[in-house]
Amino acid sequence: MRAHPEPPLTGPPPVHARVRADPCVRSMNDVGTAHPLSPPEADVDARAAAAHGRRILAAGLSSHPLGLRCRMPGSPPGAPRWDGILERNALATMQLAYELGATVLDVGTTAASQRLAGHFLRNVVRDQVVVAATIPATRMLSPDAHWAPTPFRRRLHRFLTTLNTDHLDILTLNVTDLAHAEPALIGAQLQAVHQQGLFQHLALALPESPHRPPRPSSRTAIHGPALIHALIHAAAPACLVADCNALTAPGPTGWDPVALASEHGLALLATDPLAHGLLLGRGARAPQTVVTDGGHKGVRSGGHERAETINRYLPAIHRRFGISTQDLARAFLRMTLQRHPRAVVLCDLTADCGMEYVTDLGTPLTDDDTAFLARWSARLRRRLADLGRPTTTAPS
Repeated sequence: MRAHPEPPLTGPPPVHARVRADPCVRSMNDVGTAHPLSPPEADVDARAAAAHGRRILAAGLSSHPLGLRCRMPGSPPGAPRWDGILERNALATMQLAYELGATVLDVGTTAASQRLAGHFLRNVVRDQVVVAATIPATRMLSPDAHWAPTPFRRRLHRFLTTLNTDHLDILTLNVTDLAHAEPALIGAQLQAVHQQGLFQHLALALPESPHRPPRPSSRTAIHGPALIHALIHAAAPACLVADCNALTAPGPTGWDPVALASEHGLALLATDPLAHGLLLGRGARAPQTVVTDGGHKGVRSGGHERAETINRYLPAIHRRFGISTQDLARAFLRMTLQRHPRAVVLCDLTADCGMEYVTDLGTPLTDDDTAFLARWSARLRRRLADLGRPTTTAPS
């Protein structure tokens, strides 16, 4: 059956990020309370918003289906700062996104990212941009560090000062940063920060690999999936943040981001929709190179073999959706967007930013298209998993 077509996103769509508060989504004011509407009722309102080319992110916030991640790599010690041409090009992309209505801006932690975002925000109407950012919430930046509210507040204040803004619309915290404290305590302390007006809505970022959930401290009885459910209840996030593309397998029960967002009536900020360009085929991006938010470069183990395997599977996508890179991108962006009615895809600013798709995401996938992509993705993931299995057992 052919899906109902969405209105084309042509012409300058409205850039207003604010909408009237919607009862179907939670806010920090709902900490410790039951969800005001059940997820099915929330999905009805989310589908109504999607019919007008918008996605509900939180109470009072709506968005274009696409947003930007401002993740400028930091310069290594002794290296010159990013040149003016790169920054001007990045600012031009951000301005274009803003004018087209893609007003969600997720700012990285490097000084270059914050400086660029601050420059952009000085030249737009602040209330028409949804500014999101991940703030480290531990005393030391290590996996075993404990939740530390005082350093967290200092980092948040410094971040706001650099961006020349008085609040974040969406504050993102890593679940791994919160695994060593009682969820109820975290919820109460975040509520105090929220009441100061430093942020409007909370998002929880799931681990990069949902198959490796964080290990809570022995001081708490919360283990495994119970941790994230307890954090959702105690901190009342509006969104979850997670990598979501054709190469990410559904997480285990209790950790899958799409299932969690649907169960709790949350929005989903989906990152890395094109898998670092791997899903766009040869020439789209050097697949073996990984650039982190801190600017460090590395090489994926077996990256070339993985890329070649993906390339061998792409002709099936070409035959069904088209032969161009744009056809591939639209299919995979649609695949992620249609997994959840309140999903917003965050595209990288410096690669595969996808602004050409803001006004033309193509028609929605049919049920047959969705089933085809699900089968194709599962087969490819199994093949990639086989590549990572050792052929011999190393001695202990």
